[in-house]
Amino acid sequence: MGGDRLERMVTFLTLFLGLTVGPNAVEVAVDQKVAAVEIRLDGAVVGRLEESPWRLECDFGPSLLPHRLEAVAFDERGRELTRVEQGVNLPRLAAEATLALTDYSDGRYYGALLTWRTFDEADPIEVMFSFDGEELDVTAEGRVEIPDHDPQRIHILSAELVFEDEIRARAELAFGGQYGEAVSTELTAVAVALSNGKRLPTVASLRGWFLVEGKEARVVAVEKGRSEVLAVRDRSSFEKLGDIGREAFHQAAYGRRGASSSLYLRGGLEKRDVLRYVHTSPRSVPSEAGTVTKVFPVTGNYNYHRRGGIAFALSSPHPEESALRSEQWLASAVALAGLKAAATNRARAVLLVLGDEPVDHSTLGPETVREFLRVLRVPLLVWRVGEGTSSLPVWGEGQSITRLKDLNRSVKSVESVLEPQIMVWLDGYFLPQKIELAAAAKGTLEFSGGL
Repeated sequence: MGGDRLERMVTFLTLFLGLTVGPNAVEVAVDQKVAAVEIRLDGAVVGRLEESPWRLECDFGPSLLPHRLEAVAFDERGRELTRVEQGVNLPRLAAEATLALTDYSDGRYYGALLTWRTFDEADPIEVMFSFDGEELDVTAEGRVEIPDHDPQRIHILSAELVFEDEIRARAELAFGGQYGEAVSTELTAVAVALSNGKRLPTVASLRGWFLVEGKEARVVAVEKGRSEVLAVRDRSSFEKLGDIGREAFHQAAYGRRGASSSLYLRGGLEKRDVLRYVHTSPRSVPSEAGTVTKVFPVTGNYNYHRRGGIAFALSSPHPEESALRSEQWLASAVALAGLKAAATNRARAVLLVLGDEPVDHSTLGPETVREFLRVLRVPLLVWRVGEGTSSLPVWGEGQSITRLKDLNRSVKSVESVLEPQIMVWLDGYFLPQKIELAAAAKGTLEFSGGL
């Protein structure tokens, strides 16, 4: 039987597209050859179904955590037919991408081909390739030339595709070294921060430093690439941020002749880095099963590197966000921003900008969301813009911003969080909360975002 046929033997009817905690119904559809289905959560059996309705209750626990939900189908003799899985509280992709190595000669691969699939067969509007963290040029057909390299070392080839409506897909593979001519596509990227003054470590130096449930996880690559910031702006901060932007313009107009206001706004990001906004007003998306999922729109890149970076972008008006008039869900938007940041597999941070009077209709509390981001290894920075104190301490300590100099100082704090971050690639697929640092890493590495 072909793979497509096996996949249809069991299908999840319940799709967990939003943030999920506590007891939830899980329902599957099965082929007539299926005699039983086991539902497993993070490898543990939740229950066994042997007749219609193919439904049970699964408890995802009281905390907001990433999970791996599986449905395993068996025939009448108890033989496994197939299994399907879905991530819960993990990034979900509306598009899929696959990498394949090509042009093998003299013990090396010299090319790669990228293929993709979306529900509407759309082509990407941007494709980014990197080889061991260095960007590569790609043709319109999705082909790339791999530079000369040492086949005795493990190398990481990554691709990221951007489609309309900020739909993204990623693909990664490792090859060379211990893999020889083979490749590994089951990889987990872990964001860690280097201690002050430490150089980028080698793969060999990290041996035994990462553990999964007490066992060593093999490190296959280490890289330092671009950065991404996901910003969530409370509406009550808009007016004060605009005032600060006008202050910068005033200093430019009456200070240094011919200067741009961006000269008075600290950048915080390099040209190739990314700054995106997660809107605080969700869209309700009904599913075929009758459930409703809250979806938070995410913008494209607002990194105005040559005009002030983070500070310029935050103090500039953005009609697509300020025009919204529906309920604001701050905590949920921050949680979603954490998911999006974790999916980038690059140095990351979530920035929450609060005003004097933040209003939040989220069902999630700030502490729950802060813990979720800690599990995802995503740093959370909180800024309070204005004179009031109502926005803190529910979100913990943060930067207080009332003037232009405060904004520039706060941008520097973002730089200090992004700069030490590196990505370490582990061989295999692991939930983030299962990964630990061994004692040998103490003093050199720590997880980004704490925990």
